[in-house]
Amino acid sequence: MRFLSTLHVLLGAAFALPSPENIQERATGSLASWLSSENTVALQGVLNNIGASGSKASGASAGVVIASPSKSDPNCE
Repeated sequence: MRFLSTLHVLLGAAFALPSPENIQERATGSLASWLSSENTVALQGVLNNIGASGSKASGASAGVVIASPSKSDPNCE
């Protein structure tokens, strides 16, 4: 009985997968173009977390790097 229950779950999972014809590519550009644009985004994100002028590090002393500007989940105040 347990075997039939397991078999039922496995067969259900196998038939729930989309067919290869219905899978669409998500990437629209090359890795090189993505890395080029991501470099700017990542650098700005790091700079935002550095105290005195970083937009997400308000109240931090100059030069202090904030690991995460979040103050909830867990509460870090």
